[in-house]
Amino acid sequence: MGGKGNNKDRARLGLSLASGILVLFIPLFLFISLFLIAYNQEKNADVVLEVADRLMETVSEKVIEKTHGMIGVPMGMINMAAALPDLEQGLNPARTRITDYFRAGLEEFPHLYGVFVAYPNGDFLQVIRVSALDDTVRARLAVPHRTWYGARWISRQEDGKRRESWAFLDGAGRVVGRRVSPEATYDPRVRPWYRKAVDGDDVALSEIYVFESLRRPGLTISRRVTGTDGVVVAADIPLSSLSEFLRDQQVTPSSTIFVYNRAGEIIAHPEADRIVRIAGDARDSKARVRSVTVEEFGDPVLREAVAVRDRDGGRRFVFTLDDTDYVASFTPIPSVYGIGLNVAIVSPLDDFLGPLTAHGRNSLVFSLVVLALAVPLLILVANWIARPVKALAREADRIGRFHMEEVGEFGSRVREIRRLADSIAGMKAAIHTFSTYMPKKLVRQMIESGVSPALGGVERDLTVMFTDVENSTELAETLPAEDLMRKFSTYLERISRVVNDADGTIDKFIGDSVMAFWNAPFDEPDHVAKACTAALLCHAETDQLNDAWVGEGRQPMFTRIGLHVGPAIVGNVGSSDRMNYTAIGATVNMAARLEDLNKQYGTRILVSQDVVDQVGTRFLFRAIDEVTPRGATAPTAVYELLGAHDGDERIRAGDDLIAFAADWDVAHRALRRGDVAEAQGRLRELRLRHPHDGPIRAFLERCEHRLAAL
Repeated sequence: MGGKGNNKDRARLGLSLASGILVLFIPLFLFISLFLIAYNQEKNADVVLEVADRLMETVSEKVIEKTHGMIGVPMGMINMAAALPDLEQGLNPARTRITDYFRAGLEEFPHLYGVFVAYPNGDFLQVIRVSALDDTVRARLAVPHRTWYGARWISRQEDGKRRESWAFLDGAGRVVGRRVSPEATYDPRVRPWYRKAVDGDDVALSEIYVFESLRRPGLTISRRVTGTDGVVVAADIPLSSLSEFLRDQQVTPSSTIFVYNRAGEIIAHPEADRIVRIAGDARDSKARVRSVTVEEFGDPVLREAVAVRDRDGGRRFVFTLDDTDYVASFTPIPSVYGIGLNVAIVSPLDDFLGPLTAHGRNSLVFSLVVLALAVPLLILVANWIARPVKALAREADRIGRFHMEEVGEFGSRVREIRRLADSIAGMKAAIHTFSTYMPKKLVRQMIESGVSPALGGVERDLTVMFTDVENSTELAETLPAEDLMRKFSTYLERISRVVNDADGTIDKFIGDSVMAFWNAPFDEPDHVAKACTAALLCHAETDQLNDAWVGEGRQPMFTRIGLHVGPAIVGNVGSSDRMNYTAIGATVNMAARLEDLNKQYGTRILVSQDVVDQVGTRFLFRAIDEVTPRGATAPTAVYELLGAHDGDERIRAGDDLIAFAADWDVAHRALRRGDVAEAQGRLRELRLRHPHDGPIRAFLERCEHRLAAL
């Protein structure tokens, strides 16, 4: 409070904008005029070098930022993965979960090629992005059509041999093909990335090398899994996207930008195909590939620039080759990565000198005209500028207090002020958009507190909800794209409103599906009950939508929901300038599996035993089955959430529903104790009253199968 008060006092004591413009610009105009009078053509070279230095530094910073995004962001993912307990348990029975973790990582970071884990006994699990593979490698692996990802397992057999097997997955993680090799030749334990990670306690980066399967340079980040002696999790990062980025970052039309390492090898260049050389017959699938050095690249300008830099040092300098002057810039990428990279930019000096020479000849004339006109007009201009700026300052203050009410337009003919007004409007829109991802009270509290979010995660109990539209494929095939998008938008708007009103946090939208959780980022003492209420209200809202759609002759949408409560890792994942607040862990996976189980039983909302244990007296449930969901290692009881015993009238369980649940429990208990005939009879009675109930139909089929097997 004291800091904010001091800021306000200083604002009142400071100069007004109009007075500040006068005090600043009158001396500035005089200084500029005197400087321009004294200006001469001999200074043009210094000006050119200064402009070139700024432009090259800006572009170099962009390249460094791009490199950080490619390397630094996945470091955070590897750090989080190293804390996952599944990785230290070996490939079985956690192999499916690990594959799902790695596939999710590839979806989150599109520039990654593969994520993998290696064990001290030589076992190895790798998930790669198949679309990145070289055509020769794809043909050698016989990759099936529709393959998005490839999962490779290397495991030691009873006879001591190490077998390699592949599973090829589509975009949804379904297996579309397999391949088995009787004996694996790849041993991760001898790879530099493995040895480097085992010997340290932090994330390790390999030297840059050429990936054989991609025919492109890249590097590997790795880290030893927490609490283990030799389990290492790692990811491959191709650098081809850096070459693509360089094509769009030309300083001048004739400039060249490239990145090379301490060995003189070019690892990124706008002409990416020229920086790799194949040793041997290019048609041979086993032909080795390597990076091309600056000397081998064949560009004498680049070769001379690197030679001058190696000989004389310096980050910015001018050199001459064949009577042509060039300006060169060399910027080392921060050594935190330990891989010795340099961003190099080389441009002809005439690209900068030509326009500045013409400008220098007219400097004096323009300066005298500006000086003559500036003083008498400056007072009028200062007041003219100050009025809309004051209004914008008041608007910015309202935004800082999260007051988002509409205001009038800020009239000004000054382009910068109009841009500032547009920027403030954009800032309001951005904050409003951000508030749609999290509750508005949370956004307001973050803004008012002034506390910046930080990378990292913590473990805490969460209630996680997954929703999915049952007939989305059918809708996609029958509706035009515009109608489908409008329909899904209406549906997701209803679901989002229900979750936000129940103090939930929407993690992400996955097509027509929604992932949400409760009890993070702030404590919610009653988070399980709030999640159950939200799930029931989601169905109430979609039922209302379906009634309207059916009345209009349009197809309804049916929602399936899964709920589970338990410990999960929740926090910010990403980089310092772009974060994603999310949750990961077995609890999240279980909620997703429960949602998927609705298809098997014909239910609408499936919850775990843990949910029932916490709120069983406040909601109406019926026991469904004891199952082992895909990816789980132990069976769990699952229940269908039918209604609430109090609260909103739309979700309150009536007497008929309570009686139905009681009749169901009698039949279900009979089936569990082995009295199949009694269970079948009671289920048939229930079917007469509830002919469309999915679990009744599913368990009647189970009774028929059991009786037929007697």
